[in-house]
Amino acid sequence: MKKLIPISSRVRLRVIFFYLLCLFDGTYFRMVSARNVNKREGKSFSPQLSLTQPIRKTSYSGNKVHNLKIAASNFQYLLIQPGEILSFWHMVGAPVSQRNFRVGRTIIGEELNTSVGGGLCQLAGILYHLGLQAGWEILERHAHSLDLYNDKNRYTPLGADASVCYGYKDLRMRNTCGIPVILRIEISDEEISAHFCGKHKVPQCEIEFIEKRKENLIYVKTLRFHPPAWKENLGVSCYKTFESTDSMEDTAKPDIPEKSPLSKDIEQQALKDWARSEIFSR
Repeated sequence: MKKLIPISSRVRLRVIFFYLLCLFDGTYFRMVSARNVNKREGKSFSPQLSLTQPIRKTSYSGNKVHNLKIAASNFQYLLIQPGEILSFWHMVGAPVSQRNFRVGRTIIGEELNTSVGGGLCQLAGILYHLGLQAGWEILERHAHSLDLYNDKNRYTPLGADASVCYGYKDLRMRNTCGIPVILRIEISDEEISAHFCGKHKVPQCEIEFIEKRKENLIYVKTLRFHPPAWKENLGVSCYKTFESTDSMEDTAKPDIPEKSPLSKDIEQQALKDWARSEIFSR
């Protein structure tokens, strides 16, 4: 039955279902949108938390930068009040060619491929990492199924990524730091910078990513330490290592548009192994 329904129709149905759920649980009315952009007031806010990441050079990095700039324009000077929710796809919308998005690298069936809008996960990831540091409540976040980096060329800690796929995977966070925050994002051909700006200091949490490796799987436990002394366990992300004969410069992590065929099995096995592990026992 699933194969009889075109992919575009399935995506539309999932988006409609998502908004119905948000209406039902009341979160829709707390989601920020384009009307929350406040450039004039945003210039009076100073950066409180900032992150910068390199953009790795690949055969599609030019298109990736182009896509990142389009998506980031929707977050520029976005004002998020305490209690309000930031949804990545609610702000960006559908990443389609009709909206000037270009083809970028992606993973389909655990193989490198291309699709329109590829590369947006790096924007979602840097926002997620800032949200972690700011102590925001993480309502929805998905890890990548594959880890295509090594410790030498990794641009963000393993566990600080966020996989997004329109209609399937979103990044949603609630501002729980008690002060209004305005976003600023800067993108060049070489790097991306994101800032949480405010008129008051944003209390910064310490984040710890604890890795455990087993054969070709990497489990990452994320701990967040809220000042002055509250430890929060944000759960476990599981990644499958990737073997490639390509050059390091051309193996930057692409985005995973849909659930990998092994993602569910890997996640379930990861949780079982984690429960039995003594490495992370308290």
